[in-house]
Amino acid sequence: ITAKKGLTVAATVTNSQGGNISVAGNPTKFKTALTNSGNITAKQGIEITGTFTNKAGRLTVNNALAIFNAEITNSGAIDAQSGLTVAATVTNSQGGHISVAGGKTEFNTALTNSGMINIQKQGIEVTGIFTNKAGGLTVDGGLATFNAEVTNSGTIKANCGLTVAATVTNSENGDITVDGGNTKFKTALTNSGMINIQKGGIEVTDIFTNKAGGLTVDGGLAKFNAEVTNSGTINAQSGLTVAATATNSKGGDIDVTGRIANFNQDLNNYALIDAKNGIEVTGTFTNNKSANLTVSGRLATFNSEVTNSGDIETKSGLIIKGKLTNNKTKSHIVLENSPTTVHEVINYGIISTNPNASLTFVKQATNIGEIYILQDINFKENIINQGIIKQFIMVNQYDTNKQVISKLNFILGSSTTCQATNSGYIKAGSLTA
Repeated sequence: ITAKKGLTVAATVTNSQGGNISVAGNPTKFKTALTNSGNITAKQGIEITGTFTNKAGRLTVNNALAIFNAEITNSGAIDAQSGLTVAATVTNSQGGHISVAGGKTEFNTALTNSGMINIQKQGIEVTGIFTNKAGGLTVDGGLATFNAEVTNSGTIKANCGLTVAATVTNSENGDITVDGGNTKFKTALTNSGMINIQKGGIEVTDIFTNKAGGLTVDGGLAKFNAEVTNSGTINAQSGLTVAATATNSKGGDIDVTGRIANFNQDLNNYALIDAKNGIEVTGTFTNNKSANLTVSGRLATFNSEVTNSGDIETKSGLIIKGKLTNNKTKSHIVLENSPTTVHEVINYGIISTNPNASLTFVKQATNIGEIYILQDINFKENIINQGIIKQFIMVNQYDTNKQVISKLNFILGSSTTCQATNSGYIKAGSLTA
């Protein structure tokens, strides 16, 4: 069928395999259901009022909008070169391909995709639930906007930004990549797959649960406005901010470079955290058994209590404004540079420094474990020692038979209320009181 000045059909149309419908001129209108297994070309737009079933057929729409007012089931090819609007549910089955070259793309209810969807310009907006079942969605131009729940087991690639207004579940095989613009998840995000933000940052407004998934943020700040629970990997290359409680569970790995890692409430660590440009924790910090925190580049600042049962290594200074409890379950704190200031301490484990770090305790210090230091140890108030406080013995790197012994300065505050009670072992080069 060739219609040079438009086509209108009032009843059901079946275009079988091998069938060809070509319409030039005025828009093409199918007022009821259309089933296509052949080829349909509409050169001035198309409007389908009834259901559209595309069974391995091809529909090409040029120069004007493709409008679908009822359900679409597609296992063939839909090529809309000037925009696409669908008012009802869309199922793009395995083998189905939807391509929009220009104009806006709007799915006003639910979209289920097991095939391929490619949006080249002006973005996509999905008002209903989006379920991506091993399908692929690529948005090359314009913002990708989802106004309802998103469940992804396939691939989503948004090259100009991504905004989701409802809950997102990225399943084990799911892959979300954003290569430009900003990425905003306005409610909860659960990730068991891969999320890669190559340009721009990410903002998650509600709870973020990373279940053995991977999140990489290359080009901007990783910002979380609610609780974070991580048992996968978080790689934030331009800084990290968490506004609520963060738990890095067993198996979790948080790696922050570029800018500081900010935790504005409590931080619970059961695994690995590597902050390569400093860290600040406003709430309590609990470093559990076998957990490891490494901080380099800038200062490690803790504004409240710290409880350590694992390993803490700070390479650019440490400030603890609350009480430090260093437990005896193989707990180890390594201090590599000054300033190192601790408000109050109860030490059952090991605290050690390198030659560049002195150590100051502002309030009472109770040592039942071991403290090894190469420079000054300064007690502003009382020291109760039932353990070991002594200098390191360093081996000369040029002659292993010679030892260089550091002269530890043991300094007590000048206040008359500052007292030293020792029932353990103290070895120092000098004592100032």
